[in-house]
Amino acid sequence: MEWFTENWFFFLLLVAFIVLHMFGHGGHGGHGGHGGHGPSHAGHADNSQQGMSKTDRRRASD
Repeated sequence: MEWFTENWFFFLLLVAFIVLHMFGHGGHGGHGGHGGHGPSHAGHADNSQQGMSKTDRRRASD
């Protein structure tokens, strides 16, 4: 237990690293995952401006 009281900060960093690596990458294959856009992402091109405001859409079209 003495080791933990002296090194709690490094243990906390290790736990944060593991948690962020497991859950911070979008699940490795979700919409924010790694890899290129293959045929499965072709349907997303039509909805690229769906969540944008009117002002943002005007700026994007310029």
